[in-house]
Amino acid sequence: MLDCGAVSHRFKRYIRKAGLNDAVHFHSLRHSEISLLINRGVPTQFVQRIAGHSSPIVTDKVYTHLEDKTLLTAVNSFPVLN
Repeated sequence: MLDCGAVSHRFKRYIRKAGLNDAVHFHSLRHSEISLLINRGVPTQFVQRIAGHSSPIVTDKVYTHLEDKTLLTAVNSFPVLN
């Protein structure tokens, strides 16, 4: 069985060894994956269930980081007003 603390500690050791930003944590991978799912158009309700969030507010407000191209696609989906 994996010890979560040991996995996180080893991940941090590799981050430092690679000279990457020390602010990157193992939990950062969770943020990234949830953001990638949202940016690929997976419905928030599905992402919420995958992540195990009790509320869609957590999924929408905390974990998603929309890419500029995703925002541009959303804006371009609105009909042009005359």
